[in-house]
Amino acid sequence: MIRADFVLRHAGQLATMVPTTTDPLGRITGGALAARQGRVVWIGPDHELEQQVELDGDQLDAAGACVMPGLVDAHTHPVFAGARADEFLERVSGTSYQAQQGDERGIPRTVRATRDADVDTLLELAQRRALRFLANGTTTIEAKTGYGLDLEQETKAFDVLRGLGRRTPLRIVPTFLGAHVVPPGVDRKAYLRTLIDEMLPAFETRAAFCDAWCDEPAFSPAETRAILSRAKALGYRLRIHAAQLAPGEGPQIAAELGASSADHLEFATPAQVRALAKAGTVAVLCPGANFTTHGPRPPIEAMREAKLPMAIAGDLNPGTSNSESLPFALSLACVNWGMTAEEVLRGATVHAARSLNLEGLAGCLRVGSFADSLDWWSSGKSVRQTSAISLPPANIFPHGPTNLEPVLRNAVESARDWVTRPLVLVAGLAGATEQALTEARLAASLGYHAGLLSLGAMRDASTRDIVEHCRAVAKEIPLIGFYLQPAVGGRELGVDFWTAFAAIDNVVAIKIARFNRYRTLDVFK
Repeated sequence: MIRADFVLRHAGQLATMVPTTTDPLGRITGGALAARQGRVVWIGPDHELEQQVELDGDQLDAAGACVMPGLVDAHTHPVFAGARADEFLERVSGTSYQAQQGDERGIPRTVRATRDADVDTLLELAQRRALRFLANGTTTIEAKTGYGLDLEQETKAFDVLRGLGRRTPLRIVPTFLGAHVVPPGVDRKAYLRTLIDEMLPAFETRAAFCDAWCDEPAFSPAETRAILSRAKALGYRLRIHAAQLAPGEGPQIAAELGASSADHLEFATPAQVRALAKAGTVAVLCPGANFTTHGPRPPIEAMREAKLPMAIAGDLNPGTSNSESLPFALSLACVNWGMTAEEVLRGATVHAARSLNLEGLAGCLRVGSFADSLDWWSSGKSVRQTSAISLPPANIFPHGPTNLEPVLRNAVESARDWVTRPLVLVAGLAGATEQALTEARLAASLGYHAGLLSLGAMRDASTRDIVEHCRAVAKEIPLIGFYLQPAVGGRELGVDFWTAFAAIDNVVAIKIARFNRYRTLDVFK
């Protein structure tokens, strides 16, 4: 038997994103998956699960919903301060994006605001953005620096990204974008020397990727080639903003250097597209920025013909795409560019993961992959429905043993921000005894006053064993019992159990789901 600490059952469709000969989304009708320590250990038809999986943990009923991997956003700029909403209004009135770039406008404006903010402020802003990513179904992001643009300020950005990874369940892949623009008031040649000789060596252990913007407002092809060649020699994997605002050599440079991704590509030529496909580079398309800058449609047909993998990204940034909603970006790609639902779903999962060197781990559900998953409630229970793409998912499960601490910490901080009156803070506790004890100690250390104990992992235990389980947990934190009735997935607990439970020192309450008043009376007795 395969051991698991988490099981998801009764998915109307489980889209694994592992293609078959007949289905690019690899769907299992009536599917289920099992995970242990954040990784999938079994996946298949629901009716086969009980014969192959032994559960020591929590079970979730998807109740017929569509289930798919957590989304992967392969192009984001989440560390910044300040706002540029007025620039959006100007573009609506006809001003071009290029005309907004200058010492007092555009990216330099965000650089100044970000430099003026301290780490705590930037971390708070980034944490809010991370929670919005999660709320929209994204569980993995590529996260760029690029609004500091000197050694000290870029270090600050990396400190924020490290803190963000500790505070939230969002999986973060850091990218160094010192080659965003030349910062205001700095000699261009001097900045290039600092970037190549000082910053690139300084951040090689902190960033998985190095990115550069090869376009007229930013860096020339020769400058881009020099920056990325040095980065490659230092061991960085490469990404590149290319051919976004005008035709240029950016896509060719990406192909020559074997970049993991070439991003935007509105002005890429068919020959450049073929070169990218041959090099194994992923095209990361950004429909949100394209929409607000009135850019041309990328050469989608050439990409299809060349079999160039197309990822779809949200491109969160303060200037052209201030949104954490990857589902919205997917909808734009379908409506404005004519991409199919299958294309954009694969673009926000397997192709995005491939561009981040996470192929087979993120953006798919298979044995050994991350168990991040989300479900979509749609009337037809079909992930083909474009209407479902534009909405946030009903539930997101960034599953894994490291995720509870940031969730509990965020809840405490948010609750204390919302109200000034005294609060009773209650943490949910789950799992078999070892897991429940770990969770109880964590909750107590974060200032929670009590733990609400689920007995979902004790389905086959004797009454005596369950009482001992509760007694052990109560030694760590004041305990609230939870009588989840059999009608909604709980187990039957009689008067003998509740008599013994109520006698445990440190039990403070019992939460009752009142679906069966006769069983509820057992608690009162």
